[in-house]
Amino acid sequence: MSSGLVSVPLFTGYTDGFISDLLKFSEVKYLILDQPSRVANLPTDNLDVLLLDTPNEKAVELPSKKNVTLFREIMKIDFAPDIDFVAISDLFGEIHPDDLALIMYTSGTTNFPKGVMLTHRNILSQQSALKTLWAPEPGMRFLCYLPLHHSFGGLFERFFALHSGGCLAVDDSWGKDTDALFRNFEEIKPHIYFSVPKVYQEIIARVLTQKHAEEIFFHNELKFLFTAAAPLPFSTSDVLKKRKVVVVEGWGLTETAPCCTLTELSLERKPGVVGFPIPGVEIKLDDEGEILVRGPNVMRVYFKLPKAL
Repeated sequence: MSSGLVSVPLFTGYTDGFISDLLKFSEVKYLILDQPSRVANLPTDNLDVLLLDTPNEKAVELPSKKNVTLFREIMKIDFAPDIDFVAISDLFGEIHPDDLALIMYTSGTTNFPKGVMLTHRNILSQQSALKTLWAPEPGMRFLCYLPLHHSFGGLFERFFALHSGGCLAVDDSWGKDTDALFRNFEEIKPHIYFSVPKVYQEIIARVLTQKHAEEIFFHNELKFLFTAAAPLPFSTSDVLKKRKVVVVEGWGLTETAPCCTLTELSLERKPGVVGFPIPGVEIKLDDEGEILVRGPNVMRVYFKLPKAL
């Protein structure tokens, strides 16, 4: 993305047929994946494919297609010592803020997913706002399980961590294995944690029944928790309030890169409130009650659907 390439993250839970449709529709030229068994079922003849190494790779017959490159083979290449770093620097410098950086697909629950076209300006305007509101410090740790094809994890959490100089640790519990989540939480000790109410409920249930779990989760380096996607249950909220943990909520869309509002760190959380517009963003209701958003975070258009709303 920094060199001008456009990232198109896809949900691996889709069927091979549906992913094939998305690859063709997206006009993808280069495919990166870590599932050797899927390569044969995807339309990769006109693609360059990079296959990442996986722990169970030996158990799977690797594809023999000429256009498939193994990541471990790339790492064996002896790159020329006379690399033109000036030319490389110029390449990065040619990227304009309004160039396309990312196509992130909506969930597609009602029809074929829409490709939200986000520019570098869309994404970085969000980071300017968060820098103003949160004053992040370099070196902060994040424990990340939210899927990167979705706006919450792939836009909000990921780019905030990277832009602020933080470290993303990928949580292999995926938010579904509470034992693994607490093991990882104890090891990483995240400064900021992004999650959804359902997972917070599981965490608090463990905290209330296990003293060690309470010590792990409410460690002394925890700055604040962020919750979104659904209302936080009162039972969970009350426990966090008693522990004097700062809980931040917000509202936004994939189409707005994604955050539009945030609650303030210094104010006491009120259930049902999703905060104020972030710096640079304007919000109002039209005559029918629809929420209207204006700001540098709003997407360009939908991919190949310029007139769609």
